[in-house]
Amino acid sequence: MGVAQANASLAHVEHRLLNYYSAELGAEEALAMFTSLQSPRGEAACERLLAMIAVDVDDSEGARQHAAKAKKLYEHLGDPWGVIEATLLLAQAALAEGDLTTASRLLKEPPPAASLDPEPRQHLLVTRAWLHLSLHQSNLAADALVAASQVYGEASRSGDHTPHLLARLARFAWPDPAATRLKSWRSLLADRQRKSQE
Repeated sequence: MGVAQANASLAHVEHRLLNYYSAELGAEEALAMFTSLQSPRGEAACERLLAMIAVDVDDSEGARQHAAKAKKLYEHLGDPWGVIEATLLLAQAALAEGDLTTASRLLKEPPPAASLDPEPRQHLLVTRAWLHLSLHQSNLAADALVAASQVYGEASRSGDHTPHLLARLARFAWPDPAATRLKSWRSLLADRQRKSQE
């Protein structure tokens, strides 16, 4: 179990460093170990990580499959945090495919953002910004972006998938001042990541 947990932790580190290939290999290895150990919580965490990686490398089918498995495991565990995070990943997979109807429906499933813990709240708001941009609702996207950046009280803190999702949002054409805010927030998170490695 200790080796599986260590591998999963290392896979998260690789993901944070944008080493997607290494992150995927590590997560798959940890998943196999957790499965053999019959540890559904470990399996769920690995499936969630694999779904995040798939979203980040534009593998929407893989993201959907891993997120669906994670959601089922988290539902079995009675873990509302995990269910919300997996649901958001399903919405992100739909957004990546341009399926805005499914994404909109999925984003209505989580409770109101204000009632969520900081990490899922920030992921929800950033995913909503992605949906609004896809619907050409730049003002609503900007509002969601601002709210997401304020979740932790300081913009230098973020959920584990937020920097990757912000990179996705940077692909869109943002009007100012939202474009400047997005660039500044990404730079702030990159600086914090860099300092943590020193």
